Amino acid sequence: MYDYIQVQYSTDLGNTWKVLGEQGDFYNGYTSGNPNYYYDGTQSTWRVHGFTLPWDSAGTSKRIQFRYKFSSDQLLTFDGITLDNFHVFADSTVVYNSNTRQNTILGTASTNYTHYKENNRKVLSVLDNTAALGSTTVGVFKNTGAVRLYDGQYTMDRNWWVINSNNTPAMYKLRLYFTEAEVDALNAVDTNLRDFRDIGVTRYAGILEDSIFPNYDKYCNSCFEFFDKNEVQIVPYFNGMYVELNPQDFGEFWINAGTNTYNIALPEYFLNTKAKRTSTNTSKIEWQFSQSCPSGHFEVHRCNNEKGDCNQFVANTPGSCTTEYYQGLDFNAPRTDAYYVIKWVQPTGHIEQSEPIHLDAITNATEIVISPNPSNGNFKIISPINAGDINIEILDLSGKLLYNQTQALAAGKTLAVKTSLPAGVYIVNISNNSQLYSTKLVIE
Repeated sequence: MYDYIQVQYSTDLGNTWKVLGEQGDFYNGYTSGNPNYYYDGTQSTWRVHGFTLPWDSAGTSKRIQFRYKFSSDQLLTFDGITLDNFHVFADSTVVYNSNTRQNTILGTASTNYTHYKENNRKVLSVLDNTAALGSTTVGVFKNTGAVRLYDGQYTMDRNWWVINSNNTPAMYKLRLYFTEAEVDALNAVDTNLRDFRDIGVTRYAGILEDSIFPNYDKYCNSCFEFFDKNEVQIVPYFNGMYVELNPQDFGEFWINAGTNTYNIALPEYFLNTKAKRTSTNTSKIEWQFSQSCPSGHFEVHRCNNEKGDCNQFVANTPGSCTTEYYQGLDFNAPRTDAYYVIKWVQPTGHIEQSEPIHLDAITNATEIVISPNPSNGNFKIISPINAGDINIEILDLSGKLLYNQTQALAAGKTLAVKTSLPAGVYIVNISNNSQLYSTKLVIE
């Protein structure tokens, strides 16, 4: 940007103009100080410039106008400058940027927001909408090492902890303050971030709220909530920014992109996991993966119990760039309750694991007769009880569904099934809400 730009203000309806940022500002972004006070140079990204307004100089009218003075000449032609998101704040308190504080930070109530500050610098602000906050404990964690990578997602070098004694759900408005340098550090390592406008917020609310990540109940999906970039507002604020969101309760708050889909809370990779029986001895484990084009492969392991020892390998599935939906088959599924986990095995050897996935036991199985078997593809189903509406599935031995139909089957009645399947061996599943019958079908 050539040659320079500066911000000016007037307190006399534009008759005279003064340079804004001449005093008390270490975050005004000017590249030249006294006596000129201006910015020149080049930037390829949005930058935050903040200024303290000398309020006392406005006189009794308090009428203030602002303008940007842009100076250039005819010698060279380059890109200009874009200005956006201009705000005027009544409070000139800057963003807290010192050490971790996990002790209680007391709030200072104002007309609208309760502001939590440390060393007279802002940590966060809460608008309770008359919900009566009560005693609220606030902490802020400042990471001083490399940008943190948890469960495949980078998270900002600052996170917050808010514990409210009243524990009253309400539609709060929460502002979390951070510096522009922290955004830059996150953006430098997270390829999913184009700039600060792509960030979202993960909220954790569980029994391990202590502001220390990843000290959390990873298997508690309901404990995590993600506010994506369309649900938050990023506002420039003096030496940084704040993200504004509307949680209904408090907990721990972490800033992350949400993977390349921009909608995934920090610890979640495996979505919509489920296990279902496709035959008496076969189960299908299905899941959606939060990242597109994952490297490495997936493994499905059967567990000895609900909480661990999940080392019985049953399936291997490669990552894909064409789908986000995956499945694995267990051809030796027990008839009792079973549990599975999905492991994402990365090329480096690093492993991420899903929470346990439950497979229901086979109960109240009824001796249903299929006749004839072998058949030419047309056969009858006979049940000694009133099975109600049943679902009939025919699968090949790889688990591919070839026939699917729902019909009513009364006790002692015969249900005719006609297919045009080629000769071979198939699996027939007959199920209703509470029963599953499965057998081999031979077509000659």
